[in-house]
Amino acid sequence: LREVSIFPNPTSARSTLILPEFGLYNVKVFANTGALVVERSAVAGNVTLPNVNAGAYILVVAGEGTSTTLKWLVN
Repeated sequence: LREVSIFPNPTSARSTLILPEFGLYNVKVFANTGALVVERSAVAGNVTLPNVNAGAYILVVAGEGTSTTLKWLVN
């Protein structure tokens, strides 16, 4: 999933997860402690990420038989 990105990152407000144009994806957000914060399914395009407390998060996006991991910083 090379076409996955987060904008803006870092952020002090909401961010958008930008996904490839086609497909169904599973998005998991983990706190830096490893705790699962949110899990949701998403279709292609732009997905607004949930409001979370300040900190560092790891996003795991899976779909189309592969997955990618992104770091998300919230101020």
